[in-house]
Amino acid sequence: MAFTTKYLPVQRDKYFTFFTTDGSDALPGVEYTEQLAMSGAFELEKIRLHLSTIHVSIVDFTAGLSHHINSVYDQVLVSKAMLGIKDYEYRFNPTLKLHSGDVIRFSFIMSAVNFYGLEIAGWTITRPPGGY
Repeated sequence: MAFTTKYLPVQRDKYFTFFTTDGSDALPGVEYTEQLAMSGAFELEKIRLHLSTIHVSIVDFTAGLSHHINSVYDQVLVSKAMLGIKDYEYRFNPTLKLHSGDVIRFSFIMSAVNFYGLEIAGWTITRPPGGY
């Protein structure tokens, strides 16, 4: 077996923060999904989920990687039982470096009528001047 060489640039370019919100009454028992697909390589720094009310049942919040090459590389990045939690933050230390074409999918089910805000923060990555 031989590895395929694929260089991941390591120069940070711009810090980003994306927000998604459901301002309507998010209904209990309904699965809510969001996804982040960047146009280039990026580093994932943190994920924050804000809820208007505390979760009253054991329902997981998950963030999973859909890898750009093949589903055999997919993985669960975060899985958190939300019982008794209103605000949740997960920090990647060190930051998680991802390729162009990788997609992060977020999924959660509300246990009560709730509003939510999901925040994703990180860095875009560019090739250094002159490239490789």
